[in-house]
Amino acid sequence: GVQTCALPIFNGILAVGDRGASPSSALNVVGAATLASGATLRSYLYNATGAADKLVTGGAATLGGSTAKLLYDSAHFTGTLIPAAGTTTTYQVVSATGGVSGTFATVQFVTVDPVTHAETARTIDQAAGSRFMGGLFKVDYGANDFSLTITGYPGPAPLPPGTTSTDVVVSVPFGSGTVKRNANIGIV
Repeated sequence: GVQTCALPIFNGILAVGDRGASPSSALNVVGAATLASGATLRSYLYNATGAADKLVTGGAATLGGSTAKLLYDSAHFTGTLIPAAGTTTTYQVVSATGGVSGTFATVQFVTVDPVTHAETARTIDQAAGSRFMGGLFKVDYGANDFSLTITGYPGPAPLPPGTTSTDVVVSVPFGSGTVKRNANIGIV
């Protein structure tokens, strides 16, 4: 859904979405919004066409060295997360009419296990991007937005220490059906 509020300075966990209740959600801030250095912005990605939870400000958005956690939960995601090799999907997470200033100190891509709901985070290299799960994950700070871009990468991704398979999401029996879950929970 869409919510509107005033948010001059925020220092806590700002979860702008509703985790699957709608295809994407927006928190519309009247005027400017400042995320303090201790703040965390949590945004879920929803489908392969770029729908994601979004912080939208009518004024400036100051990121203030805060943290961004961009979450993927296969139970609430439509399509394939990693696009075909050479293809790109962009997820706009912050949109600010008055411009974006500052950067996030840390940007993490978080996979959520659909059975246990355990979260596994990977920090994205903001300068060069990070390659994992068969894709290249990059962040972009535009004049009026912040976004995550995932590009399908040809060939297998390099494996982190302790990982034995590039199949990160697999179907497992659960109840009377199956669910998708992280094959390498805690390692991905």
